[in-house]
Amino acid sequence: MSSPSAATAVSGMFKRKQLGSHFANFVLDFGNPDFVKYAEAYGARGQKVQGTAQLQALLSPCIDTAGVYVIEVPIDYAENNRVFT
Repeated sequence: MSSPSAATAVSGMFKRKQLGSHFANFVLDFGNPDFVKYAEAYGARGQKVQGTAQLQALLSPCIDTAGVYVIEVPIDYAENNRVFT
């Protein structure tokens, strides 16, 4: 990754480690960029989905479209604390 999203990913990793070790959270929280706009800035197409039904409906048109197509899929990371601790 060569964008601010890498910093977000690293921040999230540290935050989970801190919570898993019962330390206070002292990492800055970053929000995600608008990945649709980010894709468009590089000449790609982008779409954000809110659920699996939207994702399934969008996959075929993306595959059939020439060029790069970014699909933003929001993920609830709350489950990571249980899985990774």
